[in-house]
Amino acid sequence: MTFVAIDPPRRIDPPGRTGPMVRVLAAAMLGMLVLLHLAGCTATPAERSSSAGEIASRGGLSRGTLRSRGFALTTWSRFAPPGEASSAYDVDVYIEGDGYAWETTTDPSSDPTPLNPVALRLAAADRAPSVLYLARPCQFRPTGTRDSCGVPFWTSQRFAESVVASLDEAIDRTLPPSTRRRLTLIGYSGGGGLAVLLAARRSDVAAVVTVAGNVAHGVWTSHHRVSPLLGSLDPIDSAARLAAVPQLHLVGANDRIVPRLIADSFARRSPPGGCIRIVTIAGASHDSGWLENWPALLDRIPACPGADGPAAAPVPAR
Repeated sequence: MTFVAIDPPRRIDPPGRTGPMVRVLAAAMLGMLVLLHLAGCTATPAERSSSAGEIASRGGLSRGTLRSRGFALTTWSRFAPPGEASSAYDVDVYIEGDGYAWETTTDPSSDPTPLNPVALRLAAADRAPSVLYLARPCQFRPTGTRDSCGVPFWTSQRFAESVVASLDEAIDRTLPPSTRRRLTLIGYSGGGGLAVLLAARRSDVAAVVTVAGNVAHGVWTSHHRVSPLLGSLDPIDSAARLAAVPQLHLVGANDRIVPRLIADSFARRSPPGGCIRIVTIAGASHDSGWLENWPALLDRIPACPGADGPAAAPVPAR
C-alpha cells in the first residue's frame, strides 16, 4: 500500500466562500489524512527509519549522519573511487520530500520522517556509480538527538535559508574531494524546490531534475488557497539564474497535490531559450508511478548548447 507523505494544505478560505474546488480538495485531503493516521499508528519514527534502511541497503547505500548548520542530517550513499584529476566525477544527489509533516490539517506532526520515502526509493534504484541521498532536516533523527529542529522546519520554514545552507554544506562535506565534480540534483516534491535553490548557489551542478517538485510554493499555496510558507525562500525566484542549467521537471498526469501548473509557472520565469524540459508522465500521481520508470526517466534531461561551466558538459548516460 502506498501513502502520500506531504504537508497537506491548510485552508484559509473565509466563511461562506468555499466553492466546489475547495470542497473537493478538502475531501481529498481528509482521505489522505486518514491513511496517514492509520499508517502512523503502526509506523513509529524508529520503524520508518528501519524500513528506510532496508530500502537503502537493497540499493547498496550506506547510512551516515553529520551535523550541518545546527541540524543532524541523515544521508545514505555509495561512492566510486575518484578517478584521475583530469576526469569528471559525476554524482547523483537525491533530496527527500516534505515527509510526514502534519497529523491533521491543523496539527503538525511531532516527527516529519516520511512514511513513504520516495526520493530514497529512487536513489536506491539509480544505477550510477556514485549516489548521495539527503534526508531533510529533522527526518530520521535518532532518539535523543539535540539540534536545531523544530516544527517550523517541516511546515512554514521548510525552504528557509538555514535549511538550504545545511544541505549545501552537507553535500560538500559528504562527497569525496574532486576538482571536477559534476552533480545532478534530483529532488522529490518539496525536495525539488530545494534542488533548485541549491543549484542556484553552486558552481558544480550539471543538471537539475524535479519529481512532482514544488518549485513555486507561492503559486502552490495560492492554487490550493492555503497559508503561505512565511520564512521560506521561493525556488521560482531562482528561475532566471538557472536558465543555462539543464533542467528536467517531471509531473504526474494524475498529481492533484503538485499539478503541472507549478512547473509551468516556474518555466515562465525563465528567460527565452532557457534549458528547461517539462514532461508529464501518464499514470503517475504525486507519490506513485515514478519508481517503475526509474532511472530511465533521467535519460530525458535536455542538452544545453552554449552553456558555460559544468552545465555545458553532457550528463552521463545511465
